[in-house]
Formats: sequence, structure tokens, C-alpha cells
Amino acid sequence: MEQIVLNLSQHVPIFMLVVARTIALALGAPYIGTASVPGMVRVAICLSLSFFYLLGNPNLPASIPDGFLPYALLLIQEFLVGFLFAFAAGIILQAIQAGGEIIDVQIGLSMVQQFNPQTKSRTTVIGKMMYQLALIVMISSYAHLFMLQAYFKTFEILPIGTFDFGSNVGIGELIRISSQVFDVGVQIALPIIIVVFVVDFGLGMMNRVAQQINVLELNFAMKPTTGNLLIMIIFSTLISVMHDFAYRMSLDAQNAVTAVAEGKRWRQQNQNQQFQQQQLQQRQGIPPEFPIFRGLPDRGPAPTNRTDNE
Repeated sequence: MEQIVLNLSQHVPIFMLVVARTIALALGAPYIGTASVPGMVRVAICLSLSFFYLLGNPNLPASIPDGFLPYALLLIQEFLVGFLFAFAAGIILQAIQAGGEIIDVQIGLSMVQQFNPQTKSRTTVIGKMMYQLALIVMISSYAHLFMLQAYFKTFEILPIGTFDFGSNVGIGELIRISSQVFDVGVQIALPIIIVVFVVDFGLGMMNRVAQQINVLELNFAMKPTTGNLLIMIIFSTLISVMHDFAYRMSLDAQNAVTAVAEGKRWRQQNQNQQFQQQQLQQRQGIPPEFPIFRGLPDRGPAPTNRTDNE
């Protein structure tokens, strides 16, 4: 009985740290983190992933704090690591949905909104279709397995207890990934934007030539029809693009965690260099608060005052 209690006291704190990182994945990542998945199912997935990771490939921290407050802070840090991974992984899906909403604005269907059960929010018709289509394509291309593989890789890239989000490297990478909402959305909607611009230009020229034609009614009829027809034409290309974005999703999520780890290593290296410079200054007799004298040649001891006898 004492051996069982001893084993539990050693492994349960580590297990809870892994759960803290995994529960953020189960709350915000694509597929398993969507609102349509029941809460009990997400908790079961979280506990199962944590248990099988520790069972198959344990990456235990060197030391765990004994106090409650340091341990609680460590749990929050692990939750932030999982949230960072889930947020970076879900950017691609949000970008694809944003591309569909841009298409709705261009073809005049932005006022028609529907409830999206995946995100628990109201979105436009094409935006909802793009989101659901992206989920189907990514699951059919096994992108969820690549996402889990990238997630388990984070325990090697950023081990437990080493989270530090105060570096510019991690913030810069997060900004770059977040900017894909506009980049990917415009890429998806760009063919529709060009065609709708040509339609608007043609209707404007028609209005100048034959002013008796009601261009406004033609606009309401032509733009949705043209947009939906073009979506049907580029449907196969759209699926291929979403297939490429499926692998990009896992890569972006892993790069976000890698950037945080590289930023931490860069800060440690910078601190080590500053410490070495301070040690060098102290050996040379230069006070650290006077950096202006850094690099001056050593002129030897100061000359002493000579007496008249000398």
C-alpha cells in the first residue's frame, strides 16, 4: 500500500501537468475542440491522450515544485502552451471561413446568416459551407493525426516547466500566423473578387450606354448566380488548396511552440553572454556600472608619488 501511494505521489503531479497542456488542446483545437463535440467526450479524449503519452513516451520534468502556488503557476504555464498550439492550429480554419465571408460580401449574400454549430456563432452561407468543407477535407486527408503528432512533438520542443512567452521571437511568430486570416482568406476569395469586379465594370458600362436598363435589378440577379457558378467551376481546385492547408495547419502550430522555445534559448544565451562580459570586466578591474571604459587597454598600475630622496 505504501508503494502504491509513493508511485501515485510521483506520477499524479506529472500526469496533471500533461492534462493541463492537453485540455487546452481539447478546448480550442480543430476537430476535437469544436463546440459540437460534447464536453464529456472532450474530457475523455484529453485524459486518454495524456495517459497514453506518459505510458508510451514519458518526458518527465527534472523537478516539480512542492508548494501549491508554484505548482499552480506551472499548471497555468502548461495550459498556455496547449492554448498556443490550439490557437495556431485553428487559424487556417478561421481563414478559410473568412474567405467564404469575403465571397458572400462580393456576391451580395452577406445579409443571409446561419448558425454554425461548430463555432457556436452566426456566419454567412458561403462562410459556413467553406468551414464545413475544410473540416471534411482535412479529416479525409488525416490532418487530425498530423496535428496530434505535432502536439506530442511539443513535449520534446518545449518540455514541461520551460514555458516563457516573454520573447520577441514567439510573439513575432504568433503575429505571422495570425496574419494568415487575411492572407489565406483573400487567396480563396480572389477568383470571385476578380470576376465580380468584371461584372460590376460591365454593368457600369451598360448603364452608361443604355440608361433605360435597370442595372440594379440585374446586379442583384447576376452577382449571386455568377459567384455560385464560379464556385462550382473551381470546386476541385478549392479542395486541393484546402488539402494543402491541412498540413500547413499542423506546421504552423508546431512552429508557434518552436518559436517560444527558440526565444527562451536566445534569452538564456544572451544572459550568459552578459554574465561572461561582467566576469571579464571584473577580472580587468572595470566596474560594471561604467560601460564607457569597456575595451580600453590595460595601462598597468597607477604611478606612485616619488619622494625627494629618490
